[in-house]
Amino acid sequence: MLARAAISTLIAVTLVAGGIGVTPAEASAFKVAPVRVSLDGTSRLSTLRLTNEGDEPVGVQITAWRWSQVDGEDKLEPSDEIIVNPVITQLPPHATQLLRIAVTRPLGGALEQSFRLMIEELPQRGPSSGQVRALLRLSLPIFVKPAAPRIVLAPQLAAPDRLTLSNQGSVHVQVHSATLLRGTTPVARIEQPLYVLPGAARTISLQPIAGTARLQRGEPLTLVAATDQGEMRAALAWPPAP
Repeated sequence: MLARAAISTLIAVTLVAGGIGVTPAEASAFKVAPVRVSLDGTSRLSTLRLTNEGDEPVGVQITAWRWSQVDGEDKLEPSDEIIVNPVITQLPPHATQLLRIAVTRPLGGALEQSFRLMIEELPQRGPSSGQVRALLRLSLPIFVKPAAPRIVLAPQLAAPDRLTLSNQGSVHVQVHSATLLRGTTPVARIEQPLYVLPGAARTISLQPIAGTARLQRGEPLTLVAATDQGEMRAALAWPPAP
C-alpha cells in the first residue's frame, strides 16, 4: 500500500454554430475560485467566487451532481443533497458573483461523499455574428468528509504497462503524477492526473521512459506518487505477489 511520506478542474468546451459559414471565436473568459469545495459535519456551507473577466456579459447555470466511480469510470447522477444559490446568474463584464454551496441534510457515514458542481455558460440571445461561440463548462469537485478520515491507496501492476490504484481508505486521493522506479532509475510515469474515490479503483496506462529496459519478472520496483494527500511510496513487483 502507498504510505504517506509527509485541485483539478475538468473543463469541457461546447461549440454552438451561429450560422452558415461560421468562423471560430474565442471562448468567454470567466473563472471560479476556489476550484474545490470541502465540507464536513461542522462546516456545511461554503462560498465560491465566479468572475467574468471578459468584456461581454456572461450567463451561467449551476447544478449539483452526485459523483461516483463504477468499474473505473466516473458516474454522475442528479442530486438534491447539495443546494446552490443562485442556480442561474447573469454576470456583467468584469463583475463577480458569490455562489453559496450548502448540504441539505447531514451526510454521515464512514466514507467521504463526493459531488460535482457544473457551471455552464448559457447561450446569449442576440443577432448572429457569423462566428462559432465557444461555451465553457466547468466541473468542480465537492467533498463531504467523514468524521475519521483514513488514507489508504493500494497500487498493483495489472500488466507491465498498466497500474491499478485501489482506494481502500475513507477519503478521495487525487494523484497529480507518479513515477515507477527501478532502484533510483525512473522506468515509467503516470502523466495524467486522476481522482480515485473511496471504495473505487482506477486502472491506467504507464508511459515507459525511453531507453529503459523492459520490466523483468519479480524485480523489485517502487512507485512514488505526488497526491493531494502528500507524497506516497509503495513497493511493487511484476507479476504481483498472490
